[in-house]
Amino acid sequence: MCSFSNRFGGDILCGVLDDGQIQGVPEKAVPSMLRNFANVTTNPDLFSPILFITPQAVRIDGKLLVHIHVPISPDVHSFKDRIYDRVYEADIVVKGNSKVSEMIIRKQNIFTEQKIFPYATVGELKPGLIESCRQKAVNLQANHPWKNMTDEQLIRSAGLVK
Repeated sequence: MCSFSNRFGGDILCGVLDDGQIQGVPEKAVPSMLRNFANVTTNPDLFSPILFITPQAVRIDGKLLVHIHVPISPDVHSFKDRIYDRVYEADIVVKGNSKVSEMIIRKQNIFTEQKIFPYATVGELKPGLIESCRQKAVNLQANHPWKNMTDEQLIRSAGLVK
């Protein structure tokens, strides 16, 4: 899961052999597998930063599988203090600052959260987006500070302007 999130994300199917043959997993094992996958990725002592996944039990051709969709992440994740990357069918340990830097640069080219767009304006955002965010915040907390802010004040408060 760590190497998938550090590369381009992906799907893990427990109960499927490398050649694609569906073997299935024992039904009694599924609840603990689902719990274990979720617990490991949200335990900061094991997985850092934590990764939220939703493993699911699925039936294919009458056999029970565990499906884990691992999203790509803008962060560099580690498992047990080791950084992993996915190369073809292998999970490799990333060693050395230059390799970690390469991973960070690759992720920056995918995610735009830290990029500055000097000529972007509030008017270029999806219509209703700011109001939708304001309403969600107010629904969670009736006296949320965004309730009475202008759109510009809200995006500054959210840290979206640099």
